[in-house]
Amino acid sequence: MKIAIIGQGYVGKAFKQFVEGYYDIVTYDPLYNDKYPKKEINECEIAVICVPTPKGKNGECDTSIVESAISRLDNPYILIKSAVVPGTTDKLRNKLKKKICVSPEYIGESTYTNNVYKTMRETDFMIIGGPELERNFLFGVFELILGPNAKYYGCNTVDAELIKYMENSFLATKVTFVNEFFEIAKQFDANWYAIREGWLLDKRIGRAFSSVFANKRGFNSKCLPKDVNAIVKAAQGKGYSADFLREVLKSNEKFVKMNK
Repeated sequence: MKIAIIGQGYVGKAFKQFVEGYYDIVTYDPLYNDKYPKKEINECEIAVICVPTPKGKNGECDTSIVESAISRLDNPYILIKSAVVPGTTDKLRNKLKKKICVSPEYIGESTYTNNVYKTMRETDFMIIGGPELERNFLFGVFELILGPNAKYYGCNTVDAELIKYMENSFLATKVTFVNEFFEIAKQFDANWYAIREGWLLDKRIGRAFSSVFANKRGFNSKCLPKDVNAIVKAAQGKGYSADFLREVLKSNEKFVKMNK
């Protein structure tokens, strides 16, 4: 089997490493390669989309690179690994009449987690959103790599898209929370490290995303600001004001400014 990987940034390179040695690979990055290897790509059973979805001028998710990449494909199966707002995959399925599924990625934000998932092969679960027969085919392809102990969670495309935004919004909230308590501790001349360690004795809390870095306050990474802004804007487009997440973004701006 051949797999085409569209995009060779952080996620694209990680996905290439994930499937290497198991399947033949064709790679293409629209940002860096002038010549489009149409024949080689369309010979692949699966095309995996790993291109950027940058923050638009108003905070929205810009899916134009994803849409452009998919419009050129003629593969039996297409899998989106890029973070896209809810409804994107269904919109593209209906518009292009192609078998498109979506799968959230979990290898990023390693600064906060001590590289819990250093590579995709170390991730012990996979989520795929799409029609049951299509996602089960894809699960079968990747189960050869992840093995029998991984969890394979199937759902519809909107659920899968929202799962990714829920994850990153929660992690952003946790980073904001610990930065807030760091400032509160200073007001009481308290020992932040003693407070943090005492708090983390409760196993319900979890150590990941609980550090406050002296020269890297708040969250200002490649995914968290972009994704929290994107889901706030997407919810607004549906008529809901996500006020809690708006406050997370507002508080985070205050902490990020402390780095200057």
